[in-house]
Amino acid sequence: MEINAVNGTYILKAVETNKLRHDLAVFVPASVTAGSLVITGKKPGSSVFEAIGTINLATPNTLLFDGAVREYQFVLTGVSGSGTLLITDTVAT
Repeated sequence: MEINAVNGTYILKAVETNKLRHDLAVFVPASVTAGSLVITGKKPGSSVFEAIGTINLATPNTLLFDGAVREYQFVLTGVSGSGTLLITDTVAT
């Protein structure tokens, strides 16, 4: 999944909706030096996004969580710099 490093809200469909274990990783280009990425997810059959976690773009990390997800919502704030964020969702089989 890719999103532009621009403040805003982005909704993307999950690739694996029936998997329960996720490892979200965010690749942040060196040109992006600050900002926060708040991640929420919508479960299959739900209309509500639930909190998953936050990643500081200055020190990117991975988020491990359990639960089925059909859509992700990514909210970028305080972004300094420009580029494209690459988000991977590795699921356990």
